[in-house]
Amino acid sequence: MGITLIICGVALSFCTYLLLRWWVTHRHRIRRRENLKRTIAAEVDELVRRIETVAKKAEEVQDAGTNFLQSSKYLTTLLTVLIKKFDGAVCLTEGDFLDCGVDDYVTVYYQEENNSLILQLNTILPLMSDVKDDEPTFH
Repeated sequence: MGITLIICGVALSFCTYLLLRWWVTHRHRIRRRENLKRTIAAEVDELVRRIETVAKKAEEVQDAGTNFLQSSKYLTTLLTVLIKKFDGAVCLTEGDFLDCGVDDYVTVYYQEENNSLILQLNTILPLMSDVKDDEPTFH
């Protein structure tokens, strides 16, 4: 009976050791998962913040690109450049305004090669364009 008691004590100690080791390992895994979740959440938050920043900048650029002709400051500057180019004076008569019909319009192009703005009268752009993708002129 004495040896049986010793074997039971050793077995109980060994089982206690195994249970304690499992518990410590399990707690360690849980902490690693929680740290990983926190890290992933922080990275996702950072990505969302960056995406929002890029989207905001893209929206500002798009607004600047689409609304520049509605800006009185830009249009005033454009008129100043045109008048200066034509020796400082442009005379517009009532007849000039009456000569403009519904079919008369101006197309605006931007050319990246030399940073030029091209204004062209009565330009009809084809529906299908054979222009290469690397053409530096934007319509």
